[in-house]
Parts: sequence; structure tokens; C-alpha cells
Amino acid sequence: MPHPHDSVSMNLDDVSLWILSWQRWDRLEHMLASLQNAGLLDLIHRKRIFFQEINARDREVAERFGLEVFGSPANIGIAPAWQAMLAHTPEPFTLMLENDCPVIESPHVVHRRLQEARDWLARGELDACQLRSIPYPGAKFNVCAKYCRYWSCPGRQTASAWRRWLRPLKARRLLGSAPLCINNAEARHPEIDRLSADIHRVSSRYWGWSNQSVLIRTAWMRDQVLPRVFSHPSRRLVQGAQDIERALNRRWWREQDFRIGMSQGFFTHLD
Repeated sequence: MPHPHDSVSMNLDDVSLWILSWQRWDRLEHMLASLQNAGLLDLIHRKRIFFQEINARDREVAERFGLEVFGSPANIGIAPAWQAMLAHTPEPFTLMLENDCPVIESPHVVHRRLQEARDWLARGELDACQLRSIPYPGAKFNVCAKYCRYWSCPGRQTASAWRRWLRPLKARRLLGSAPLCINNAEARHPEIDRLSADIHRVSSRYWGWSNQSVLIRTAWMRDQVLPRVFSHPSRRLVQGAQDIERALNRRWWREQDFRIGMSQGFFTHLD
């Protein structure tokens, strides 16, 4: 299998960085310091941050780390913020982060994995690539607990076969979690492709959307996915505003066969 670097030059000039932030300046400063220490702020030329309820302290922190500042005087919610961010993004690829997702890998690993994810997107093999660390995903990560209820996992005694028989469609939707939970996921599930030592590819038929630490094709998200969020909003709001995950993770998403990469990653999620 050819490696993506065989046909795509090594560069990140066409990758934009956006961070969505709301309060919690301690977490933001910790995260930005980790990006700086990992060399990520040097790798990506165009770096921006969007603040909900923007204020003077927000601007001070952002400017200290060399970020271009955008924001709203009110908390407009995740989906409208993404829409505003991507409207100001000419680069074909965008790394989308939140203010509680620090880097936990060395500069070499960060550069290599980000470059590889970008190259698979550039080759048209992926629409998005998750970059949250698989070994160290951090807080609010219950994907494997769900997967292992339906599919056997080392060290876990579950009635997985019985549950698969009772709820086959649920089990099928969860199989995309396998690269996060077991080794050699592609051997168990032919629906999963291994693109490289670090990246698996799964279909949106088997993997729900996550906003967490993801590299996207800008036009795909801006022109195809976000319009669906706004045309079919979820009734379940987040702090009174529309969220992307709750609007997308429904039947339409599972029917699209979007191509999602799962990298070994280099971001975690704070408690």
C-alpha cells in the first residue's frame, strides 16, 4: 500500500487552525502552552480562536500566543460558531479544537501524525480525521464501554453475543469504535480499513460524529454537513444553543457513508 507522502508533498500551508473557547482561561492557557511546546503553533501559519462571550481577558490570552481573534458578545452555541469560523477559512483543511484539548505527544509525533492525516484528506481518502489520542483519550470517553457490551474485548466479561442477537443494528453502528478498543480491528470487522500503522478508516455508517480534536475538509463541513445541522436541528440543545453532534448523530448521518479517519492522535481531553 503506498504511503500518502509518496504523492503529496510535505507541507501544512493549506491547513488552518481554529480553537473554540468559552471562559475557563486556566484550561485555555494550559492547552495553548501545550500547542506551543509541541511546535504546533509554528507548523500552522494561520491560527485563529473564536470566543463565546468575548472579553478583554480572552483577547489578552490569544494575542500572547499569536492567535488571530474572533468572537461573539453572546454564547451563540457550537454550530453557529463553527459556521462563523469556517466562513473565514480559505484553507482546504481545518484543524478544529476546543479549549480543553491539550497536546500530549512530542513535536515529532505531532508533526508526523498531523501531516499524515492532512495527506489522506488531500488524496480524497478521508473527509475528516479524528486526532484525539487513542491510548490516552482523557475525560468523557465511554466509547469502549459501549462497544464492549456488544463485541468481545480482552479482559471484559460481557454477554456481547446475546446483545448482538437482540439488537443487531445497534451492534453494527458500534463496530466503528473497534480501532479505539481492540488491536487489529480490521481483522474482526471487514468494514474497517487500515490506511497505515497510525490511521484506520471507518464509515459514518458505523461511527457517530464527534467535534473533538478533528481535522476536516473545510468545504465538506461548511457546504455539506453544517447546512444539514441547520436544516434539521436537534431538539436537544446545549446551554440553549444548537450543537453539531446531537443534530448529526441520527439516521441521515448513518446513511451518508462519509469517510472518517481514526488516528492514534496526540490530543487528550481535560476533566
